[in-house]
Amino acid sequence: MQHDREITVVNEAGVFYLKNNQILHIADFSGCLVCLMGDYNKPKGVFYYKGEPGQEFVNQLARFIDDFKELNFVKDIRTTHVKFISTGFYLSSIEEQFNELKVEYKGKIIQVGEDYEVLFYVDINKLRLAKVLHDDVTSEEKVKVLVVDDSATIRKILKNLIEVDDKFTIIGEAADAKEAQHLIDIEKPDVITLDINMPEKTGVEFLKEYFPKYKIPTIMVTSVNISDGSSVLEAFENGAIDYIQKPSMESLESLGAVLREKVLVASNSNPSLGLRESYVKKRKPKKYKPANTQFTFHEGGLLAIGASTGGTEAIKKILLGLPDNIPPILISQHIPAYFSKAFAVRLNEFCNFTVKEAEHDELVLPGVAYVAPGGTHMTVVEKAGHRLVNLITEGVDRHSPSVDRLFNSVAELSVPSVGVILTGMGSDGAKGLLKMKESGCYTISQDKSSSVVWGMPKVAYEIGASMAVLGILDISEELCAKLRILNKNAS
Repeated sequence: MQHDREITVVNEAGVFYLKNNQILHIADFSGCLVCLMGDYNKPKGVFYYKGEPGQEFVNQLARFIDDFKELNFVKDIRTTHVKFISTGFYLSSIEEQFNELKVEYKGKIIQVGEDYEVLFYVDINKLRLAKVLHDDVTSEEKVKVLVVDDSATIRKILKNLIEVDDKFTIIGEAADAKEAQHLIDIEKPDVITLDINMPEKTGVEFLKEYFPKYKIPTIMVTSVNISDGSSVLEAFENGAIDYIQKPSMESLESLGAVLREKVLVASNSNPSLGLRESYVKKRKPKKYKPANTQFTFHEGGLLAIGASTGGTEAIKKILLGLPDNIPPILISQHIPAYFSKAFAVRLNEFCNFTVKEAEHDELVLPGVAYVAPGGTHMTVVEKAGHRLVNLITEGVDRHSPSVDRLFNSVAELSVPSVGVILTGMGSDGAKGLLKMKESGCYTISQDKSSSVVWGMPKVAYEIGASMAVLGILDISEELCAKLRILNKNAS
């Protein structure tokens, strides 16, 4: 039990060897922590590094591994379990080191500038990470959430799921748009959860009324069926940044953590950034200076785009800025199965080229943009001189479609291509973009100022995967500049 364990408090960087009755505690964590776990009866090794990422970090990590092997009389390091917590700066070095040793590892990437607390329970090999909520946080500093749903049961469930974490406070509940508008005026919420299907006035209709004035980050609550698909996309076009599925008794446990994460991300998001589609269409031509003059599209190359939160609008802005003679475009957007078809149809209505939901084994052709079906991973493969869409249902998880899987497959093609990672929380796509860069592709990350959530592109930048970091409209300009050179060379 916990009271039988000896707590080892660590404040400074270093190497530590702990026995089974010990807990490692870091109250103010930053940098990189690597834990090596071998035989149950042997000491566990902990490497805590707070310096600059680079060769010195690589050297110290390598020495730590060698010392651990010697101390534990480990002949085959592959029998060792590895867990790590790190900012994105150290990620590529950690992966390179343990991939070379063929050692399995698991890790968590944290945001720079946040306060974290780490606990390592040696006897059960558990590494716990939590953001520090300071004692002096007042109710005024908590994230204020307004729950809008015509179902009293759903309102109660959402309220209970959110208020489990004391970073949040529910400032009100509303059954319809009229009640919600009153609470917005009085309470000024930081985040709104908004039901799509309400009587008298739908959630999307209400969003169109309040968002232009208040710019409150909004998460749509949907039943996640095909009839809601177009409504969710319309909500994204009018300011909503994310969605959640209406809770059921079976999904409560898993939904709670997802909902709280989405609310927290929403509270720190930039929901009104970017230009509306009408402005994009009318944007006056300007002389654009390419960010990278070395890379040009090769004939046979393609464009791979990955995104998550805020991505549906970001992708639309990019596609609207492209000409009709595009190379093949493959799009991996975190989206559920029912919404991907509606997303592709909606893009096809706006664009000068064909946009469709991808089908397994279909040819990847110029002039077509392929949207990965929700809940399915999409890759591209080369067979008999042709490129084909490959849809994978195995290994489907929260990040599905996976951006990393798409980027990794593009990196293996015979002709260099272009990868673009857009707004979204987490790190999906960062490692794949790095692999594309290392294989000779051109890689672009969306910048912070135009991202709804600067998570995925930030991690890509931190690990050195981005050759250019651009605003959303400049990404279109950059791609057009490369295409003009390709078309000029081909003529």
